[in-house]
Amino acid sequence: MADTLQLFARLVLMRMGWNLIGKKIADSSYTNRKNTIRLLCGDIQRLPFYPGTFDVVLLNEVLEHVPNDDIALQEAYRVLRDGGTLIVFSPNRLFPFETHGVFARKSNYKIPHYIPFIPYIPLRIGKYFFLYWARNYYPWELRKKIISVGFKIIVTDYVWLTFENISGAQPGLIKRLAPLLGRLVYILEHTPLLNVFGTSQVIIARK
Repeated sequence: MADTLQLFARLVLMRMGWNLIGKKIADSSYTNRKNTIRLLCGDIQRLPFYPGTFDVVLLNEVLEHVPNDDIALQEAYRVLRDGGTLIVFSPNRLFPFETHGVFARKSNYKIPHYIPFIPYIPLRIGKYFFLYWARNYYPWELRKKIISVGFKIIVTDYVWLTFENISGAQPGLIKRLAPLLGRLVYILEHTPLLNVFGTSQVIIARK
């Protein structure tokens, strides 16, 4: 889902005439017939750009993997022009399943994604039983981080599962139930108070 959203955002911005530059751990590039998006190899905690270089910064399911997410947000703020826009997609800790997965601390066994309520276990307790390899933010927690850097939040929303089996690793039962689950998700996504339990949260903020 994250890869699909990222590709869609890139294509839309390219059609609008934006010059896109991405930052990845591994050096690579995305190319279509008319445009090339430059992807630089490096660390988003130390961006090699002057202050006020960009109109938009997109952090698509990446902030939770950065060693110091506060510094990453500060860098995003620094390279944005005044009035520039920050778009953040990140895991939602209110979603009852751990989308990145966790490992049992003693056996290093990967806990299946379909085991519910692991995100609801407080970290101060969970760290004795699990090894986490990515963060998971409560909506108010992520908003607080973004505001503390100096951003003003404009929009908060949530992204729900689509059951498209993009990874190819979807369990057989989920495949068979996908149409029913899709309808259920649509209802939840459009129901006030319940929509906050989506898989990922989306925050749009202004510098």
